[in-house]
Amino acid sequence: MNWVVPRAGTVQNLRINVTTNTLLATSTYTIRRSVSCNGAFTATALSISVGSGVTGCFVNASTQAVGVGDRISLEAAVGGVVGLITTTGGLEVI
Repeated sequence: MNWVVPRAGTVQNLRINVTTNTLLATSTYTIRRSVSCNGAFTATALSISVGSGVTGCFVNASTQAVGVGDRISLEAAVGGVVGLITTTGGLEVI
């Protein structure tokens, strides 16, 4: 899923809260950005890695400038094929 940016600004403070994690490998959450409707998404500096079995709240305070019509999405690269990870997250758009 992706979101269209309604006005120019900044996205910042990616937060991931991990409540359950029985995976045996690291999971990574990354904000990705596309600068046009049909453009490819590229990774931003807003990324969080969560080690195997680790829970808690993780924050990346990096910022990413965005323009009107840019699209942003959250990519979750889940570690391992056995286990479960339960998360909630947030991102500030200013």
